[in-house]
Amino acid sequence: MIDHLAALQNPSFGKLEDKKKFQRINEFVRDVTGKPEALLEVPSEREYLLVHMDNKVLPLSSLGTGIHEVILIAAFCTIYDESIICIEEPEVHLHPLLQRKLVNYLNENTSSQYFIATHSSVLIDTPGSSVFRVTNDGSQTYVRPALTKEDQREILDELGCQASDILQSNAVIWVEGPSDRIYLKHWISAVDPNLKEGIHYTIMFYGGGLISHLSASDEALERFIRLRDMNRNMAIVIDSDIEHEGGSLKPHAQRLVDEFDGHKGLVWITEGREIENYVDGTKLQSALQGLHPQLYKSAGKTGSFDHAFYFYRDDPEKPGRNKTYKMGNKVGAAEIICSESADLSILDLKERVEELVAMLQRANGMEDPS
Repeated sequence: MIDHLAALQNPSFGKLEDKKKFQRINEFVRDVTGKPEALLEVPSEREYLLVHMDNKVLPLSSLGTGIHEVILIAAFCTIYDESIICIEEPEVHLHPLLQRKLVNYLNENTSSQYFIATHSSVLIDTPGSSVFRVTNDGSQTYVRPALTKEDQREILDELGCQASDILQSNAVIWVEGPSDRIYLKHWISAVDPNLKEGIHYTIMFYGGGLISHLSASDEALERFIRLRDMNRNMAIVIDSDIEHEGGSLKPHAQRLVDEFDGHKGLVWITEGREIENYVDGTKLQSALQGLHPQLYKSAGKTGSFDHAFYFYRDDPEKPGRNKTYKMGNKVGAAEIICSESADLSILDLKERVEELVAMLQRANGMEDPS
């Protein structure tokens, strides 16, 4: 392994493309250590691998068995790319977060076919993977495909995994609906592209009407859903529904603000009326016009406290007269808006996204030590 990495670190003329492989391995080292300045190096003696990090130079093995192993697996798979690779129970020394990071790296940076023998719920639940159940009756081994989610759940049951045993995501963001998720992922990526949904955070939906049943307090009454029981590192994004500047919050939103006060986590009340008010009104109306060409006649109001999805159409009962219409395709509009670069200059969006990103970085041990 050391000889192979040395060849990638200093490739001969004609193999300069190998240098890119070594750079990808170093990017993975920075990801798993959470240190943006970390650097893997093969010394001239080739006796061991060195890591430059925190103004120190240490052997790779000194970073712990888990990080040592996951970096070696990633390096091996990078060196022998475009191969069939068999991996035996990589989770033995790997924290679930490292397992996710390894799978993410292999998906994005290699093109091999992987066969992984595992008991890990993390690896079994990898998106896009094919899962097979391997059993032995004492005389013969059987391999059967687990084609459905139910089949995969049965495997987890056979392995003795309980819901309470499976590690939570490092952070959870609660939002009202699917369009909010699209916007948040886009804005988070604009501030810190290293934060990945499914690895560093999970986005959950609470649905507008269910906010009255949510609580961030550990002393909540029985009728409330205790959010902190699900994850202690959490944020919740709530539409203010304020109709004018200086308006009052709805009681349930104010209650959550009070419950979060002084505790770990973040409650984000939109400065405008709805989360869509963080989007340029002209672009949002243009997206709605493209999505509803037969209904759309003219743009609705686009102020900070206006309903962002209102536009005007002909009143079928009174031809020639306009009627407001608010049933626009929220998800479709969000996908169109987020296909362009993020604009964080509207209202307090930049400040709030940076606050959210800082919380996610802390939850994942990624904050800048400076």
